[in-house]
Amino acid sequence: MLLIPSIPGWEGDPERDALVKLSIPVSIVLLVAYVMLTWYSLRRHAALHIASDAEIRGWSLRAALAVLGLATVVTALVAEILVGSIDKFAEDSGLSEFFLAAVVIAIVGNAAEHGGAVVVAARGKIKLAAEIALASSAQVAVFLIPAVALLALLIEPLALSFRKVEIGALAVGTIVTSLLLADGRSSRLKGVILIAVYVGVAIAFYIAGDRGRV
Repeated sequence: MLLIPSIPGWEGDPERDALVKLSIPVSIVLLVAYVMLTWYSLRRHAALHIASDAEIRGWSLRAALAVLGLATVVTALVAEILVGSIDKFAEDSGLSEFFLAAVVIAIVGNAAEHGGAVVVAARGKIKLAAEIALASSAQVAVFLIPAVALLALLIEPLALSFRKVEIGALAVGTIVTSLLLADGRSSRLKGVILIAVYVGVAIAFYIAGDRGRV
């Protein structure tokens, strides 16, 4: 779906109005797909919990919403401070804003998911660890990106016109991850391969620099 507005953006102005209009239906389709997949996933997990004999203790709905709301506010404040300082940091470090946003800030922003996946994996629950990591990535690609594109219409229109290096990184990451996890097993070799792919993508983003250079 992301190729629909991206391919025309490889020639001419990648932020032109025609691409913005083309990004709207793409964003809506991605959001609908995300909602449907999330609904299906929640129903599946609920069925698994009901079928399990183990007693599951969790927070009440009120407590969960309160903690979620507090965490959202704190995250928004930290993100605002971080984004506000990225220009100065990019200038001082000599790194492009694109590299900082796609690699450095992405690692820091997903620290909770990364840490949770590592802890769960260390306890031998590899399937759950993989679900945490993959769900986090899918949430960004299928929910966050189209949601930002639609909300941006209220402030400054934003086109979902990704560069070739960005589309290539998404494709390589998806294909390699799918192939390695297809058999439902993990190994140190697979972990090394995934890390190597990530390092390769980070190097490609570093070379690409900000939009307009590649």
